[in-house]
Amino acid sequence: MTTESKVTREIMERFNGAFETHRPEDLDDLIGEGCVLENTTPAPNGARYEGREACLNFWKGVASSANLVFKAEEISAMGDRGII
Repeated sequence: MTTESKVTREIMERFNGAFETHRPEDLDDLIGEGCVLENTTPAPNGARYEGREACLNFWKGVASSANLVFKAEEISAMGDRGII
């Protein structure tokens, strides 16, 4: 695994950890200005969030929900890209 892939994987593990531990504040330094999030809800076309503030607000809302359980099944890092 390249150094870049290792760094990417570490970032993804920190991202997942914020949801697993319900600590939305851990997301603050993980979401970049160029973030784009395409959600499948609300139906029928979903929603699109653009920019750091919009994406961070969305993810913090999810991470703070005590009723949700998160478990990463697989993490793949390829250079500066990753799949969770």
